[in-house]
Amino acid sequence: MNRSPETDSDRTAEAYPRARILQIGNYPPPVCGWAVQTKLLVEEIRRRGNVCQVLNLNESRRKRSSEYIDVQNGFDYLRKLIQFALRGYRFQVHVNGQSAPGYILALIAGVVGRLAGQPVALSWRGGLQQKYCLSAALSARRTNLMQQRGSQTRD
Repeated sequence: MNRSPETDSDRTAEAYPRARILQIGNYPPPVCGWAVQTKLLVEEIRRRGNVCQVLNLNESRRKRSSEYIDVQNGFDYLRKLIQFALRGYRFQVHVNGQSAPGYILALIAGVVGRLAGQPVALSWRGGLQQKYCLSAALSARRTNLMQQRGSQTRD
């Protein structure tokens, strides 16, 4: 039986109710790798027939836009998380591994989402050397040890 990917995805979309997903993280402007990845992810989620909103946390977060939900301060962030959670949104939180406040914001979103009975997804962004990510720190330490051993054998 010949199946095209379009036919299978259409059947899948019809078989399941549309998901409501709140992307939490950087969104353009400004344009950077992390923000562009979030924008592309949002477009794909919507293309598949799901509802997707963005809670923007980058430098432009206080500017109002039709592209994303603005965040004015910490209380506004918490209020909007609670509103979206009570409306049945699932959270996907993008964390910069170089930012300690990012982990706090992710923890708050995780707690709010789980208290509302919704799944919460977490993804790390921000490059290879991430100060606050344990596996990255261990990998960097292992690389440094291998480099040190290599230079000792050459001497």
